[in-house]
Amino acid sequence: MILLTIITKTPEQSKEIIELLFEELLVMDVLKLDNNEYYRLDENKNVIEAKSSVLKCITHYNLYKNIKSLLIKKYKEKVTVLYSTVIDEIIWEYS
Repeated sequence: MILLTIITKTPEQSKEIIELLFEELLVMDVLKLDNNEYYRLDENKNVIEAKSSVLKCITHYNLYKNIKSLLIKKYKEKVTVLYSTVIDEIIWEYS
């Protein structure tokens, strides 16, 4: 299992991505966090500040490439950041 993080530029885009990922059966769980401050360095090492929405999705490792391809195909440069973290253990009984 992996925790997939998707940083989008708008809450509307994040909602659309959630619907798409569930429709394609690519994720099993999503946490949506809106109105976040997002900072990054540009190529000139200037700090760029923007508002963003963050999706935290639980999925299978072998689905990552499918998700990545789907989002790139649909949104191209409009998806700001996409990355994954390996999950060692999930304790469902306390959720």
